[in-house]
Amino acid sequence: MMKTILIGLIVFFSFFAMAQTPEELKVKQSIEALFSSMASKDSVKIKSVMHQSARLQSASFDKNGKSVLKDDHVSDFLKQIASIPLSVNIEERILSFEIKIDGNLATAWTPYQFYVNNKLSHCGVNIFQLFKEENNNWKIIQIADTRRKENCE
Repeated sequence: MMKTILIGLIVFFSFFAMAQTPEELKVKQSIEALFSSMASKDSVKIKSVMHQSARLQSASFDKNGKSVLKDDHVSDFLKQIASIPLSVNIEERILSFEIKIDGNLATAWTPYQFYVNNKLSHCGVNIFQLFKEENNNWKIIQIADTRRKENCE
């Protein structure tokens, strides 16, 4: 009987430890809106979740194993998404969310797998920085990601 009560308490407290706050849910919704908009190739919707001065960066390795950091402009990213043919399906699957918030600044660590036409293309981790505007909307101010083709499953 004591064992059953102990297991019940562990499950009960684990649920609350993993529960997200309302603000964490709003941050998560902003990030999910980005990826659903990417899948539908809706550059207007993507722009609506991005702050006007947002930065995009990718960390990778070149063919010689040298560490490379690439900067992208949001306008170029929007053009890339809009130029994907309708026949090409893209999907970024977020494997988990780790969200931290302090006041009007949030960080989210999101491991992902990226699929093109339902075939795994690459994987990595996204690191999002979000800013809570006066209207209480969370806007993405920076995305940094890693991209690799190995160890994705």
